[in-house]
Order: sequence, then C-alpha cells, then structure tokens
Amino acid sequence: MANFKPATIIQSNVIDAEAREIITTNGVYQLYAGAPEVCDIIVHEAKGGLFADNMWSENRWDNRTLPWEGVGQDVSHCLTTEEVARLAKIDFPIIKSGGALPLTLSNGVMIYPRIPNFIEFLRVGDYDPDTKTLHCYAIGNGSASMTPIENHDMLALADLLHQMGFRYVNAGMFDQGKVTFMTMLWEDNCVVAETKIDYYVVIVNSFDGSKPFGVYITPICPTCKNTLALAIRKAVRFWKVRHTRNAPFRVEAIKQGLEMLNFYRQGLEAHINKAKLTAMDRDAVRGFVNTLFPINEGMTQRVIANIERQRSEMLLRYDAPDLIDMEPSVWRTECMLTDYYSANHVEPLKHTQGYRANQFKKNLDGNAELNKATEILNSRYDVY
Repeated sequence: MANFKPATIIQSNVIDAEAREIITTNGVYQLYAGAPEVCDIIVHEAKGGLFADNMWSENRWDNRTLPWEGVGQDVSHCLTTEEVARLAKIDFPIIKSGGALPLTLSNGVMIYPRIPNFIEFLRVGDYDPDTKTLHCYAIGNGSASMTPIENHDMLALADLLHQMGFRYVNAGMFDQGKVTFMTMLWEDNCVVAETKIDYYVVIVNSFDGSKPFGVYITPICPTCKNTLALAIRKAVRFWKVRHTRNAPFRVEAIKQGLEMLNFYRQGLEAHINKAKLTAMDRDAVRGFVNTLFPINEGMTQRVIANIERQRSEMLLRYDAPDLIDMEPSVWRTECMLTDYYSANHVEPLKHTQGYRANQFKKNLDGNAELNKATEILNSRYDVY
C-alpha cells in the first residue's frame, strides 16, 4: 500500500474513513498514521463533498448563485422605475439632523451635544400608527454644507438606462439604507466563442461615503453563474456618474458612460477569443495552481495539509460539470479561477445575518486574489 500523497486527492473516488484509506485510479493510499490531525482534515473534506458521491451535484454545483441572489428584492417583473423603487423600498426621503452626536456620560446618561458645522443624514422609514412614531435611521454624516445625492437621482439614471434597453433585475439596500443599489440587465444577447455572457450593470449610491455614485459593469457566465470581473487592459468596469446640485442628468452624459460598457465588452470578448485558443494542458494547470498555493520548507504538516486542500478545491473546479467538456485552454483555467474566487459560490462556515449582503459587496469591489491570479497567468501566456 502506497504512502498517502495529498496532491492525488482530486483523483479519488472512494474513501474508507474507518480504514483510513483513499482508493484512487492509481492505487490505494494510506492516510498519515503519525499525524491524525491531518487525516481528520482530509476525511472531513471528503465527507463534505470534495469527492464525487451521491451529494456531488447538490453540494457543489447546483447551488451556485448570482452575486445579488438573496439580497434586496426581485424586481424583474416591474415595468417602471417607480414600481421598482416602491417594491424595493428605496424611494425613501432624506432629512438633515442638526449637528449632534450621542455621548454617554460616566453616570450612564446619554446626551446629544451640538457640534458646529456638522450634520447627520437620516433615512425616513416607516410610520408606526400604534405608537405614533416615525422610524428614522442614521445613514451618514458630514459638514453642514454637504448635499447628498439622493435616491431619486439614482432612479432617474435607472429610468434612462431602462429606456436604452436595460431591464430591471434586483434592487435594495445595505445597512439600513447607507448604501442603495439597483441591478439591470442589458437585453443584447452575447455569445463569444460558444460562451454566452450576460452583461449586468449595478447602479450604486451611498450616504456614508463608502462607495461613489456610479455604475459597475458585471458580466456573468450564466451556465456556471461565474462573475467575470476580470481586469481588462484599457477598459474599466466602473464609471462614476457626475452630479451637480442643480443640474439634472443629461442623456448624452449617460450615453458616454455606456461607451465604457462597450469598451469593456469589446475588451472582454477579445480576451476570451484569445484565451480559448491558447492551449494549457492539465500539467500546466496543476503547476499554475501550485504556484498560487506554494509549499515551502519549514511549514508545519497542518499548514501543508491546508494548502493541499486549497489546491484540490481549486482543481476540482477545473473539472466542474460545465467545464468538463471544454478544451484545455487558458480560458478554462480562468473559469476555474472565477468559480473558486466568487464569494457567492462558497458557503461561509458561519451564516451571519448579513452574509449574503457582504458577499455581494465583495463582488462589487472586485477581488484582489483573483486579480493576482490572473496577473500571474497573463505573465505566462500574455492573453490580456
């Protein structure tokens, strides 16, 4: 019986946890007898769906989601922006509160001392007729001269996009209204090198200064629901919308912004065509994954086992059902990367109340790990 080699775990199809053996196409491998903690990690991952078993589809592939699924409100059936705003509850007004911040004294009494040249923005919420109370939520603050971009401006932008061929998909808010968003789909169907791509835009507005007012370009490969937020040279996936206090949005300005969508689309599609024609065999993929997750001298056995788990988890995606018949190319490797690094494709260890919203926000902000991985890939194949 051979010694256990973690790198072969991806090829395994049978595991005998009690006998502490893994049976592969290359033979039977004995799990480390002298390192039970490593064995426990491997066995746990196998039971969790790393191996092909009767839970394979349910655990791993069918539950992949779009970034905004489970966040906000489905508005795909809406015909007008006003209907979207009302259903998603993002048509709320903003009021300014005279500059004051809560301060708790040593005796436990809370006071609100006024602060010069300071103002707080409040979202007007629901009115409770029983208590005759109007609920308001603090969503931002700043100097008294600040004028926030209110949601009616975001809705005006969405209305223009709707007239230009976009349809409503999803809308809502984060953090009680500090950030509001609306997702729209470009109706123009696109197939690149036999790969269908849906182009979404996400309009974002914030009152706490966490995000500028603007539009994120979010291409999605619908078969695997991968977010193709790739860093394309000479193209951007976010454009700010200029706004002045007294000037309404101009259609021409929005059309200029949509040119950025065209540039990004052209750049992404040219990249896909080139990447699909650039061969990258399985050995090269494995070497690339090993570069992303290096093992160095001096690492503990537990750390090495964790790195091997990460390698196996990524390589598992290379043979996902929607990629298994794809030619061995750089594009297939990139699909593996976007699947692995998509926050909405990984169930967190703990489901906090706002974990889906946090995943969505992470997708909007881009992914530093994905960018680093694609930079390494490009340094070897020059496909960007």
